[in-house]
Amino acid sequence: LTGGLFASTLTHIPGASQILKGGLIVYCNEAKKIIAKVSPITLEKYGAVSEQCAREMAQNTQQLLKVDLAISFTGNAGPQALENKPVGLVYISLAIQERLINKSYQFFGSREEIKEQTVEAGIELIEKVLNEKYEKFTIW
Repeated sequence: LTGGLFASTLTHIPGASQILKGGLIVYCNEAKKIIAKVSPITLEKYGAVSEQCAREMAQNTQQLLKVDLAISFTGNAGPQALENKPVGLVYISLAIQERLINKSYQFFGSREEIKEQTVEAGIELIEKVLNEKYEKFTIW
């Protein structure tokens, strides 16, 4: 969905290499299956634009990269409906240690605006979860 915009945004922060181990850009379904290890059954039954796909991408990325926290994004940035799902529908999953948090959003605007709103929502979700766990934590 974001085409790497999330990781790119994080790398603007000095010292990002201390918190960012890596990421996956799995834009097409074949890449989701091969690289992110999303089940073909998940893609057939629910589609790429689904909470189920986002969940698998977050959990599998966490395992592949051996990290405490992994976030995934999937959705439709437009310009037209995809898999009968509206433009702006986005699913974000956050795998943090043994916990999995799933959120859905309906964003509006251009493709670029939807991608930017997605990245902002992802950063806010991470900050919220880390603040719950560590009381006061700032990514920036």
